[in-house]
Formats: sequence, structure tokens, C-alpha cells
Amino acid sequence: MSLTDSVFDHAPFDSQSNRFEGAEYRTEHAGAAPKTVLDVLAKRVRLEPDTAAYIWVGDDLVEQQLTHAQLDAASRQVSAALTERSALGKPVLLSFPPGLDFVTAFFGALMAGAIPIPSDRPLNPASHALSRRTKSIAEDSGARLALTVQPLVESAADASLRDGLAIDWMSQSSVSPVVAPAALAPHSNDVAFLQYTSGSTRAPKGTVITHRNLLRCQENIRRAFATRPGVTVVSWLPHFHDMGLVGGLLHPLFVGGRCIAFSPAAFVRRPLRWLELISRYRAELSGAPNFAYDLCVQRLRERGSPPPDL
Repeated sequence: MSLTDSVFDHAPFDSQSNRFEGAEYRTEHAGAAPKTVLDVLAKRVRLEPDTAAYIWVGDDLVEQQLTHAQLDAASRQVSAALTERSALGKPVLLSFPPGLDFVTAFFGALMAGAIPIPSDRPLNPASHALSRRTKSIAEDSGARLALTVQPLVESAADASLRDGLAIDWMSQSSVSPVVAPAALAPHSNDVAFLQYTSGSTRAPKGTVITHRNLLRCQENIRRAFATRPGVTVVSWLPHFHDMGLVGGLLHPLFVGGRCIAFSPAAFVRRPLRWLELISRYRAELSGAPNFAYDLCVQRLRERGSPPPDL
């Protein structure tokens, strides 16, 4: 892994004041600029506790919502469980299928002072062994604590032992209802998370992302797309890829908007679902690699009907 301060080094930034020069963090309410992503969440909870931050749309189009207050409460429960396991300062693998469980695990790890590592499902569906990516990331990062969904805990633990990895797997749904009273207050230069490459062509490579890096990137996105409070973002991108996490899941929270999310598999099965959800929720921002647009064009031509109203 490589520690870098230049990953998102595109915007003028005053390191003394921790502010973006010429572009203060703007919301509908004036206030101090956030220094970490936890400051962003705390502000949303204070100003808009009952506003939906995330809406997960299942394959059957049934919605699952997380308000800012619900996100905060669920994340604090995860934080308490991680604190009991002495996770402070340690890497924690977040190995989740698509869904909102990852979001609460990510913020819970931050609140506990741990270092979250976004990842995908831990097991190879065919062999039920640890996926090559999961094993590589665990070995490279030294993670000995991992969060996943309950149905995968036992099999992931068994697979880890077979590979000689002493990883303590815990379930998101089995955390204690005890809520941590307050999140830790990290510094802007503290590590926010470890971002690994996909590992599709070679072993996954990790980069250390600080809170300062992350907020700088969010400000760059805000400038580039002119996003404002109340913006709706639709995303099906994987939560463990930087574009899916930073742009899809975290940017709406940064500016005071909402994220409408659905699974990558649902997009692959039915690419036009993406356009339909953009239309249904009147989203102002969405994005994906080039192949996704090509798939939509291909399906529209095959269908021979007008595209959804965007």
C-alpha cells in the first residue's frame, strides 16, 4: 500500500485552515467546514435527522430506506461491537454483498476508529473458498477482523482457517443493540479507509485514503457537477470500487442529497433498470463506465421503443 496526499490533489486547499480556497463547503445552512466524513454525517443528523439518506431498490423494486438518524444509530451499534473487539487503529475488512449493510458497517468502523477496507462477497460461489481478492486483501492489509452478513459468517470463517488466515468474522445483524455514546473524533490527516483495486488483472493494490483526501475529492466532484443540497444520485456501481463508494454512496451525503442504489447484478440482467430509476426518482446525477451506456443503447435498439423520460 502507498500513502499519498496527491491522490485527489486537484483543488486549491489551505492545509492550515483545512478549507478549500475559494470554495467553502456550502450547504443550505452556514456552518463550520467539516474536517472528516463523520463531521458530514453528524451535520446531516443534526439538520435533517428524518430525511432519507439512502434508498436501496431491490430486484422486486421494494425500497429499503435509511434516514440520517437511522444511519447514525445503526453505525453506532457497529462501532460499539468493534470497540469491544479492540478495533481501534486496526484494519477491518468489510466483505459485503450489495446493500445498505455495507454503509452502516463503513460508518461504524470509522466511528470506532478502525480502518475500513471495502470489499465484495468473501467467498467464491463455485468453490466456497475465500475469493482470490478477499484472501489477497486480507494478507496484504493484515486485517484480522471482518464484517459480513449473517449467512456468510460461518462459511467465511471456515474458509479463512483452511487458508491459514486467523480472521475473526462477525455479522452485521448480530451486533449488540448497545449504542456507542459518541463517535471518536479523527483528525483530517487520519486514515479514513483503504481502497483496493479490483484485482481483475493482477493482485489488488491498496492505497491509503485520509479524511482530508476524501473531502477534497468530494469538493472536486461538487465543483465539477455543480451538485447542490437535495440532489438525487442513482448508482448501481460496486461499493468496493472508488467510483461507487466515493461518487455514488458518499457524495450525496456530502452535499445533502440522497442516494438511490441498486445492485450491479440487477443492472447487468436488465440495463434499462438504470434509466428507469433515474426517471422514477428524477435523479440529477448518475454515472458508470462506457460499457454501461453501450448496453443501454443496445437494449433500447432491441426494444424499439423510446427511452425513459430522463
